[in-house]
Amino acid sequence: MVYREKIYVPEERLKWLEEILTKEPADENEFNDRYFGEDETYKVSVSFPDFFSMDIMVCGVQYEEGTSNTCFSQAVLYNEDGGEVTYTDTAEEFGGTWTLEADDVTYEVTVLPRKGARA
Repeated sequence: MVYREKIYVPEERLKWLEEILTKEPADENEFNDRYFGEDETYKVSVSFPDFFSMDIMVCGVQYEEGTSNTCFSQAVLYNEDGGEVTYTDTAEEFGGTWTLEADDVTYEVTVLPRKGARA
C-alpha cells in the first residue's frame, strides 16, 4: 500500500526555509535575526487514511562559533495513537518528496510552493 499526499507552503516561506537549511549565517547577529534557535521548529503535518500522520520539520540549532549553524530538516511518522514510528535522516532541504515506510506501507508527502501566498 502506498499513501501519497501533497502539502503547500507559501513560496516565500519555502525559499527562506531552504536558505536557512543551506546557507551559513555570517555571524551570531544574523543567526539571531533570521535562523531558528535550538528550541524553535517549523513544521507541516499530513494525516493519512489509516490515521497515521507525518510531520516535516525544520529544526533550529544552538549557535556555536566555528561549527555549522544551519538548521536541519527531518520527517517523522506517527501511528494512530501519536507514537513515533520512524523518521528520516536529517537533511538540508524542505521542499520535495519525503518518504517513510512502516509495516509494508509507504507514506509519501510532497512539499510544494504555493505561488502568490504570503509567508
